[in-house]
Amino acid sequence: MKVVQLIDDAENCVYDCFGIDEESFKMIFTNGTDICFIEDIYEREDNEIYSEIFNKMYSNPVDKKNIPGIHGTIFFWYGI
Repeated sequence: MKVVQLIDDAENCVYDCFGIDEESFKMIFTNGTDICFIEDIYEREDNEIYSEIFNKMYSNPVDKKNIPGIHGTIFFWYGI
């Protein structure tokens, strides 16, 4: 399992972390990157697959105090 942190434009600055499987991680973080902007994902083909990935990811929150590290960061702006 990989851990992904979401950085969003919320005023509470919580920046939640979620567990994600290796295959889904590679689909989001292409070419070995560990930073992704949500608008880049929206520009990719087959957005339905990403909706499924995010739904699965949101159902697997991880407490930051209990993880050894963060494998990837997604900048997620709700205003787009």
